Amino acid sequence: MGQPVNIKGTRSGLVILFDSEADYDEVKDYLHKKMSSAKGFFKGAKFTIENNNTIPDNKKSEIEEICSQYGLVRTDEKIELPNLASRSNNDSTSQRGGRDSKTPPGEQTLLIRRTLRSGHSIKYDGNVVIMGDVHAGAEIIAGGNVMVLGRLSGVVHAGASGDQDAKVVASKLCPTQLRIGSAIVTSPDDEPPHPEVARLQKDQITVEKYIPTKI
Repeated sequence: MGQPVNIKGTRSGLVILFDSEADYDEVKDYLHKKMSSAKGFFKGAKFTIENNNTIPDNKKSEIEEICSQYGLVRTDEKIELPNLASRSNNDSTSQRGGRDSKTPPGEQTLLIRRTLRSGHSIKYDGNVVIMGDVHAGAEIIAGGNVMVLGRLSGVVHAGASGDQDAKVVASKLCPTQLRIGSAIVTSPDDEPPHPEVARLQKDQITVEKYIPTKI
C-alpha cells in the first residue's frame, strides 16, 4: 500500500487522492498530519476530492471539513490532473512533462516527497513542489514556480524557460543562489523567521513574507 493520501497540485488547484487499500481512519489521520506539516502553504488553494470509492459518501464531508480547517477552499469545478512522467531514481533527475505545444509553461507540477541532499538535481518544465528540505549543494531548475515545504539552502532557478511571473516560496528561504528568469541573487546571512516568497519586480528579485492570498 502507498501513502493513504496524495495531493496533486495544478494551476487550477489541488486534487486530493486516496489509496484504495487504506481505511477511513487511516486516511483521516494522515490527512491531518499532511496538512499540519505543510504549515499553511495550501491555505487559499481550491481543492477537489477524487474518491475512487475509498471514502464512504457519508464521510466525504468530514474530509472536506478537515481541508477547510487548514484554509483550503472546496470547488465543484473539475480539476484535471496533468499526465506527469515518472521520476527516475538517479541523483540527477530530469523531468519532461509531455505537454502538447498549446499548453503554457508551468502548467504541470512535479511533487517530490523527500529531502534533496547535496548532489541531487531536479530539472522540470513546470512547477516543482518539494515536501522536505533542499540541502546546500542540491539544485532545482523549474520552468514555472518552486515551492519548498522546508528549508531551501541549495541553488534554485524558477522561470528557467523565461516565465517572468514565476515565484519561489519556502518555509525557510536561505538559498545559496536564487534565480528567477534571468535575474540572480544570493541569500542574506540572516535566517528568515517566517515563510517567504521571491518574485520579480521591475527586473529585480524581491523577497517578502509569504501570504497565500497574495500569490
